[in-house]
Amino acid sequence: MDELLASIRPINPAAFGGLPQDSPPQNEAPFDASQYLMQRIMQMKQGKLGALGNVMAAMPQPNQMPSQEGAATA
Repeated sequence: MDELLASIRPINPAAFGGLPQDSPPQNEAPFDASQYLMQRIMQMKQGKLGALGNVMAAMPQPNQMPSQEGAATA
């Protein structure tokens, strides 16, 4: 297993768009994850689900789930 790992070439970051920058752009504020999550929660409470809405619409609703009355129990 060690030979297999040793034979793998190292990842080239430049192949994926270059190396990360050491500092954020000068005119841009740093990303605030707490603020982003609070905004997303408020949007969800208002019914603005975005891409998540399609996933939730495709899921069976609790009252539409098939009954398991005839299923065998183990």
